[in-house]
Amino acid sequence: MNACNFSPDRTYRYVLRHNCSDRFEAKRIVWIGLNPSTADERVLDPTLEAVRRYSIRWGFPEIVMLNLFAYRATYPRDLKRAADSVGPDNDRYLLKETSAANLVIACWGKHGNFLRRDEQVLSILDGIVFNCLSRNKDGSPRHPLYLGPNIQLQRFP
Repeated sequence: MNACNFSPDRTYRYVLRHNCSDRFEAKRIVWIGLNPSTADERVLDPTLEAVRRYSIRWGFPEIVMLNLFAYRATYPRDLKRAADSVGPDNDRYLLKETSAANLVIACWGKHGNFLRRDEQVLSILDGIVFNCLSRNKDGSPRHPLYLGPNIQLQRFP
């Protein structure tokens, strides 16, 4: 169902690819969230289900889910306690996967400023055009889970 790139011990998930269609079309949407939760080769978590709905609505047969932090945790507080929350290979995957994207969506929410990681990723991916679904009051890109279906994409930042 999903193709994933994990660290050998599965502590880090760098990439999750999901095909929404049986037809082959080289049209790829990349989403960059905060950190991976429970989604893996077999299961999409609630965030990825929301991402899937938006991606299908916009005509994208291939989803690539990346994150600011590759450490797998359900709650941001657990992410913030990790010795290495970013993951040793995360930046390499961010560069590789966004360079082949037709559309890149930032959706990491207000916790993206932890360790100033949002700024680091925007700098690493300089030249990549980012969009977001909406913005939080602090200007961060909103998480897709609780947004309505009729979102108009905005340029980010």
